[in-house]
Amino acid sequence: MASDLSERATPAVRLVVGLGNAERERRLVPELTDSGQMDVVARCLAADQVADALRRTRADIAVLALDLHRLNDTALAGLAATGLPLIGLATRHDEATRGPWAAVLPVDAEPQQLRATITAVLRGERLEPALAGADEDAEPVIQPQLSGPDAASTSLVVVASGKGSPGCSTVPLTDALGASPLGTWPLWTWAAGFAVGFLAPDWELTRRLARRQARVVMELPIICDMLSLCTAGGQGLEQALNTLARQSAGTMAQELQHVSREVAFGQRSLMEALAGLAERNAVPELSRFVSQLQAASEQGVPVVQALSAQADALREEKRVRIVAEGGRAAIRMLLPVAGLILPVYFVLLLGPAVLQVVHLGG
Repeated sequence: MASDLSERATPAVRLVVGLGNAERERRLVPELTDSGQMDVVARCLAADQVADALRRTRADIAVLALDLHRLNDTALAGLAATGLPLIGLATRHDEATRGPWAAVLPVDAEPQQLRATITAVLRGERLEPALAGADEDAEPVIQPQLSGPDAASTSLVVVASGKGSPGCSTVPLTDALGASPLGTWPLWTWAAGFAVGFLAPDWELTRRLARRQARVVMELPIICDMLSLCTAGGQGLEQALNTLARQSAGTMAQELQHVSREVAFGQRSLMEALAGLAERNAVPELSRFVSQLQAASEQGVPVVQALSAQADALREEKRVRIVAEGGRAAIRMLLPVAGLILPVYFVLLLGPAVLQVVHLGG
């Protein structure tokens, strides 16, 4: 009797889960919560939602799939800053070697194995990654948390592996290997290599972001036309968005799929999910499109009329954007034409005349 009372008095472990898809949730979550010893307080579709849930709820631990949407190094650093233990579900062994994980299991781990791991982590134990191919019946190996000088050296390695290190480490590496055909590299080459290694990731990220935003602008008029056709055929806005997400492809289709998942899981309403779509992409045309949809929904204006007018405006903006890009391309061609083509042309044109003048003078 006393043991029953103590079990009922023990509070349930509060979990925040981000498993990446509904199939994993159906397989793991019911088994974890059936005993009453664990309770899922938040189910998340992306890493930023996990961070919000950990701040809003009084969670004890988080269980995340390593392929969760937007789970990158920055998101992991934010999750680690909460101080709560994190358990990862990985599909590859190399994923287990990075990140602030208290334990890492294979993504197809059994619920009993996950429950035992959660219990062990909450007791303060740190487990080795137990990925696919490992013996599930084997005893977990306990690893102490790093502290003192070991932790300081680990932090030093992380800092040395950051931005700028590829360019800065190439020069001393070639010196150490004796692969310096021009002799010892001077100090300024170290600084130049560090500067290139520091700035190149930002340049590449900016270039990829610009390309993605350009794809969104180019795809948006077609998406708007298809939405107009679906709603004119009798579908509601949410149903039309689901149809487009299933049957179209491209950057906008991926974003619409994300919106549909958020609405289906009850994380946000349709208008909130569309607002998040505009905020994620930071494209002015997309933001105006979402604002007009929200205004039409609030004012009771027929969505078909709003979509038709918006499609015409987006096509005109697309045409203006293409014309402006063509003008900028013509300007960019001036430098290679003036620096590479014209000198060769002048050499071919004036070379024979110069040779004749030289012969006459001789």
